[in-house]
This record gives sequence, C-alpha cells and structure tokens, in this order.
Amino acid sequence: MPYSVSTHHNPFCQGGWKSCAVLEQSSLDSPTAVSGPAACTSVGVPDSPSTATPDTLAPPSSTTFRMIPSSSANDEHAKFVLLSANSRILYTITSRGPTLMLVKDSRGRSTALIESSATPCVEIRGSTGKKRIDEWLMHDSANPCLRFMHWGEECYYWSIADDNTNLYRWSDREFQLLAEVRPWGSLFEIEMTSLALKKSLLEPSLVALMIMRRA
Repeated sequence: MPYSVSTHHNPFCQGGWKSCAVLEQSSLDSPTAVSGPAACTSVGVPDSPSTATPDTLAPPSSTTFRMIPSSSANDEHAKFVLLSANSRILYTITSRGPTLMLVKDSRGRSTALIESSATPCVEIRGSTGKKRIDEWLMHDSANPCLRFMHWGEECYYWSIADDNTNLYRWSDREFQLLAEVRPWGSLFEIEMTSLALKKSLLEPSLVALMIMRRA
C-alpha cells in the first residue's frame, strides 16, 4: 500500500502524535494489563457480534474508508462520519458533552462509546463489556509510540509515526500488516486488508483511532 504524504498536513502530528521508530524488537514482549476493577457503569451498547464489515464489500486485498467532518443538519451532535469506498456513510461519531463520545452505525444503532471520565472507559459492540481504556488500548513502556489493542482472543499492535499509523498482528514470528492510516483532508483514511475486515477490526480500529487522536 504505497503512498506519499507531507507530514506538515498530518492531523495526527498536529494533534500531538510523536514520531517513533516502527515496532522495535525490544517492544515485542507481551504487555502487562493494568490491575484493578473498572470503575464504570453499564451502558446500552449491544453485546451481539460485531457487524463492522459492510455487506457491500467485495473481497479485494484491501478496502479504504475515509473519515470526514459531519455535515448533517439532522444531528447537531454529529462530529465525524466514516465513509465506505463508495462514499456511503458507515458510522457517525457524535459527542454528548465533553466526556462522552458515541459511535453509531448506518442504522443509528450505538456500536461503541468512549467515556473520558475520571476513569476513562470504552465499550464496543461484540466485546465483553465496558473496559478501562488503559486496559484495552495499552501503552508500551519501552516504546511510547506503540499501543497494544485486545480484540477477541488476539492482541494487535498500533505503531504511530509522523506520516502514517499502522495496525499489525503478530503471527508466525513476524508482524503482519492489517491496516494503514493516512492523512486525508482534515482527518484521515484507513486502508484495511481483507483479513482485518474478516476479523471485524473496523469498529475497534475506529474507536482506537478516535482515542489516540484525542490523547
């Protein structure tokens, strides 16, 4: 997935993202989960299996989605929308005050929430309930630009750099690239492999990107 981009217009850089070497070997140790119970209340995000992969997707090697500012006149809380390859709205990100962000699918169903309270929490459709953000999307103490994301029974790795942000899977003693995030317009686009979509990684990836962008 080759591309070229100027870091001057990278919204991640402007939002405080730092440049680091990608996936250093010293950062491959399994992360240690943050101890302690999640001090969060229950919310209305369905616990049914994720339906993140749009039914219109063909099976190419990769599919590109684009995040743009919302222009909806029907929802004053809508901030961003995620578009499919054919410019269909897949997800809408809305804000409910300074501490709560919701992700809704094209049918208006809540698929995820991000709560920036005293104990920041996240809940995503298809997961096992509400979790502390620092337990679900964990920092690596050896590399501040590496994040560990748990989804299903696997651990994935976000590598953050000035010109792109990549999602990897550790498999067969090597890193497997699953997604690339690139600046596009004032926000970003995310190109996901067919394997990533098969593993229903679009929704958790969208949530992770919103969390990292706000950090």
